Amino acid sequence: MTAYYAAISKRNKQVASLVAQGRQKLAEANRETSLGRTLDATSRMISASNAQISKLTTQRASIASV
Repeated sequence: MTAYYAAISKRNKQVASLVAQGRQKLAEANRETSLGRTLDATSRMISASNAQISKLTTQRASIASV
C-alpha cells in the first residue's frame, strides 16, 4: 500500500507542477494581451494626432496663401 500512496503523491506533485505552469503561461498571455491593447490604443491616438496635424497644416497653408 505504501507504494500506492507514494505513486499517488508523485502524481499529485506532477499535477500541481502542471497547474502552476499553466497559471504562469496564462498570466504571461494576459500581460501580452494587455500590452497589445495598450499599443493599439496608443497607435489610434497617434493616428488621430497625425490626422489633426495634417488638418491644421492644411488650414495654415490656406491662411498663409490669402
